[in-house]
Amino acid sequence: MLVDFKMSKGKMSGIGEFNTWVRFDTASGTLLKEILDKITSSQDPSKDEIDQFDSWRKQVSDKIISEHGDKIKEAVCAAVFSGNNSIPFKMLSAELEITDIPKNDKVVVVKKASPPGVVTPPVSSDIMRVHEETGASFEEIVNMRKSEGDPRYRWVVGVESRKSFYEINLSIAVDYSALEEGEKQK
Repeated sequence: MLVDFKMSKGKMSGIGEFNTWVRFDTASGTLLKEILDKITSSQDPSKDEIDQFDSWRKQVSDKIISEHGDKIKEAVCAAVFSGNNSIPFKMLSAELEITDIPKNDKVVVVKKASPPGVVTPPVSSDIMRVHEETGASFEEIVNMRKSEGDPRYRWVVGVESRKSFYEINLSIAVDYSALEEGEKQK
């Protein structure tokens, strides 16, 4: 889950804009996976098919908020408020996006321990290229580059791979403003 919002004196700026995102891949054997497979296999959809799909996405988005809002609120509270479920906020709207994930859905995160003031050149694209070409692990690549005396790798202490692309993205506009006395939460 990703969140991005600005607050001032208990009130949010940009109310109504998407500021909370839930991203996930579809599980095999589910209706959502079947829909995704159908969408990505369509070579040249007609305008009518595109309009029907957009209408369906809107219906699903509305239904997710109305029927599964409590589960989303629990996830938001866990991610944003350290699990405190007593903090009120309003979910205003949602938009569901469905995409085919690319062949490589990972990003490389390079950890460096360089001294203050030392600028180190980027090496993530080199690591990913060598990994894809040879199948070598990230640790093997770093060790190989260090043994070759490559100065770009001097301060590299670790490499991680993280998932960066997902098939489903649910964008939600949440009003995290503090509720006024007597105001009802949705």
